[in-house]
Amino acid sequence: MKYDNRLLREYSFSHLKSHSKEKIIAAAKELFNKHGLKRVSVEEICHVAGVSKRTYYKYYSNKASLVIYIIRSFDIEYKRKYRNITRHAKTFKEGIILGFKLWQQWFNSWSPELKADIATSTGYGLKEFYRTRQENEINIFLRDIQAAQTRGEIRKDIKIELIRFMWEHYAELLKDDRLRRYYDDFRQLEYELSTFFWFGIFPWDRENVNHDELAFKKNK
Repeated sequence: MKYDNRLLREYSFSHLKSHSKEKIIAAAKELFNKHGLKRVSVEEICHVAGVSKRTYYKYYSNKASLVIYIIRSFDIEYKRKYRNITRHAKTFKEGIILGFKLWQQWFNSWSPELKADIATSTGYGLKEFYRTRQENEINIFLRDIQAAQTRGEIRKDIKIELIRFMWEHYAELLKDDRLRRYYDDFRQLEYELSTFFWFGIFPWDRENVNHDELAFKKNK
């Protein structure tokens, strides 16, 4: 059997390029997870990956473009797993609980430095990335919420507008120094905000809650 040498050369070159890119991504993920985004330089990524800066800049115009690529890959992988979980859940609440456990596993695999940088950094184009992501996701999310509310799976008295507001300002709350000073660990604040948001939308256990004590008195 005859082989086309040109095609073999193209395949080998393409494979080599792909391998170099994979090494850059793997090195960046390792370094970012150890030290956060801010403390890692392009030079350090190249050193760990075993590639030249020239090779690095064939794929990424700067550090910010690599950061966005990696954060987007994290996001895509999480959403793929989350959608698979919620699609097979028997109820909306079961899907949220399983999704929250998935999120905990995924988020806890990151170092505190990386979590803090992702949540609070305004550089690297992350602000624009999250703004665009939020716009794309919120309408889908709210349709799921409205459908669950119609089925009685979440509180009928909670306003969809409040849920939208909380979703849109979630990242801002994580950055708020007035909240962060109450927590020794950034993960504690992230966990409490998430559980408060997700599980505050479900119906009260009416058998164990004294609604007279909790009711808001409009005449006060």
